[in-house]
Amino acid sequence: RARRGAPEIEVRAHRASGLDAESYQEAPAADVEPILLPWGPIRARRYRWSGRGFEQTTEQANPRYRPPTPERATREAAAPTEPAAPTEEQLLAAFRREARIRRGARPRFRMQANFAGDRAQETGLVYGRQLVIVGPGIQGGRSFLTYSIPAPTDGDLRDVSAADVTGDGRAELLFRVRQRFGEVEREVLAVHQVTERGFPRLLEVEVKRTQGDRVIENQVVARRGRLEIRPGRAVGWDAGSWTFTRSEQDSAEPLLLPWQDRAVRYRLRGGRLAR
Repeated sequence: RARRGAPEIEVRAHRASGLDAESYQEAPAADVEPILLPWGPIRARRYRWSGRGFEQTTEQANPRYRPPTPERATREAAAPTEPAAPTEEQLLAAFRREARIRRGARPRFRMQANFAGDRAQETGLVYGRQLVIVGPGIQGGRSFLTYSIPAPTDGDLRDVSAADVTGDGRAELLFRVRQRFGEVEREVLAVHQVTERGFPRLLEVEVKRTQGDRVIENQVVARRGRLEIRPGRAVGWDAGSWTFTRSEQDSAEPLLLPWQDRAVRYRLRGGRLAR
């Protein structure tokens, strides 16, 4: 609207089609000036340019305005609310249905730790070889994350634990998986990080090997935001009787040998735990 002096804008309620005071149930906008309604208390508003923006100068009442009935007033006052977030038990029940885990089945491993998000703790459960995590850090507590642990059988999943080994204050997952190669068995430690979208692997390292009554088992120490693997002890093997060589196709870092190796500390570098 052009006049002498600063520019002005006038906004007036006009007409509505298909809606009236009874059928219109939208709550007034909170982040912008709400729309003027033909049946509302305000008929028009005028704004004037102040040099930095348009500021309201006058307001005209609507002579046709009628206060809402008690029923309508209650409906208009009720602000829209988000649906309540599911409980952890509801999320776990949904996971069990999806994974076809029988009702009443008990998890083999249970963990309570801060895996992702803020400082709140999440819950991690393992059924067979199937891991599930629920809690505030997993998509705002509205969904679950699941991961099929790559072990040949349920019995080959020897241990699952949680510990912060990167120093970021959040726990990583530590899986110990048994693998068989003829008469030789070994255990591999796999370390996975937990994010809102998945479980990236940070490390895979052999920590135990057996053949008959001969054993080498490394010691795994996960504490104070660090991971350290120590050579441990050997039973039945020594430098002269150890005949194994490492395959270039082996994705796991090699077992530490007590007669030649020292303890190794791992630190997070480039998205991996490295020596």
